Amino acid sequence: MAGPRRRPAPALHVDDPVAAGLLAVVVGGFVAMAWRWRWTHDDGFITFRVVDQVFAGNGPVYNAGERVEAFTSPLHVGLLIVLRALFGWALDEAWLSLLLTLGAAAGGLVAAVAGARALARAGGAKGTMVPFAVLVPAALPPMWEYATAGLETGLAIGWVGLSFWLLARLAARQRPLDQAEAQGRRRRVADRTLLATAVVVGLGPLVRPECTLLSLGFVVALCTFRAARSIATWRLVAAAVALPLAYEAFRMAYYAALVPNTALAKAAVGSRWGQGWYYLVNTVGPYGLVVPVAAVGTWALAARRRGLRRVFGGTDGRTLVLATVAAALGYGAYVVRIGGDYMHARMLLVPLFALCCPLAVVALPRDAARRGIVVGATIVMGGWALVTALALRAPAPEGFFGGHSIAEQRPFYVALSGADHPVTLSSWSRSPTYGVGDEARRAAEAGEDISVVVLEKGSEVGAHILSGAVVDPIG
Repeated sequence: MAGPRRRPAPALHVDDPVAAGLLAVVVGGFVAMAWRWRWTHDDGFITFRVVDQVFAGNGPVYNAGERVEAFTSPLHVGLLIVLRALFGWALDEAWLSLLLTLGAAAGGLVAAVAGARALARAGGAKGTMVPFAVLVPAALPPMWEYATAGLETGLAIGWVGLSFWLLARLAARQRPLDQAEAQGRRRRVADRTLLATAVVVGLGPLVRPECTLLSLGFVVALCTFRAARSIATWRLVAAAVALPLAYEAFRMAYYAALVPNTALAKAAVGSRWGQGWYYLVNTVGPYGLVVPVAAVGTWALAARRRGLRRVFGGTDGRTLVLATVAAALGYGAYVVRIGGDYMHARMLLVPLFALCCPLAVVALPRDAARRGIVVGATIVMGGWALVTALALRAPAPEGFFGGHSIAEQRPFYVALSGADHPVTLSSWSRSPTYGVGDEARRAAEAGEDISVVVLEKGSEVGAHILSGAVVDPIG
């Protein structure tokens, strides 16, 4: 006879008012700071231009007639196209992107908490849940900076959190979805749940190419779950790769390429370990990220007494945690290998968040010895988060390791635009290049042949219009 059905606990529960209140403070604080730092990076306007071209009838390109995949995240572009079709009459696509990525990032934090809680409860934890590793992404200034910015980072955070939560719910069941259930309709519902989960966790390549590593880890974990034994493994794999393969076929047919043009332009298969190491240290050092690592190590002392398998709710939970950590470390190693990026910390935010998901929240044990250890670790984590949020900021451009071209981006664009929150193109009206760009647009619309040359001298930026080249009427 089948045992009692075990259901994963929901993200928030009436029995956890303290946990719900603490989570609201953490996520609310993150959203408030990200909103306070709202802006759009110039790479974001590349994505917006592609969306403009789609609505102009030219297809997903940067310039009409040039089939070049100028964007990195097909999912970001696709969602913006849908949002503009629905709400473009009311909001600029820059605002649509801001609301999309900020909402996704906040949702990712909540989903990570829900997933960690499901695993902990499945492992028999009865104590109050308190925020733990979720404090790391919530308190990091680069997370606030890139939760908007017109880039796909916030969307990636949301996808990772959602994937982890969906998998954690399945892992917490510790039984096939159709076990002890009537056949027929319930079986079909169970299969659809598994296939839908596979589709979601397989979206990584459409979020960012590097997220393929996370998708790989998630799909491997899903295929090993006891909850997935009711369906053939090949069906799960097929569901996971269906959309990425469909888009890859479109990419090859439309762009005649295997990877985005950004991967070719930025040498995404190169090897620059030295620069990558500087990038890693430039991310870890300013915020003392060794402190959260020490806090996790302290928590592990208490977890050892129960065993990781029990802590995470059994074999499936442990498999999910190991797969998530391994995929995140592989992602981080890849970023280091290619030399990181010129944007301070951005490329490491997604794998860092994935590492935090399994311990986003932890339960306070009931026995005094283990409870003291966990409380101590939580105090260390909370103290670090408070200091980081209030006092620690990115190093000055090239000031941390001179000559390695790593810099916080937002202050530069705020200064250049003359606006506190440069979100839309109109925010740049006081920029020295805005007037020239506006004049160039009008000239192009009038049919004149022009070219714009941007000149930089020290901290000053200027532009001049020259004749000789045709500028696309879109901009």
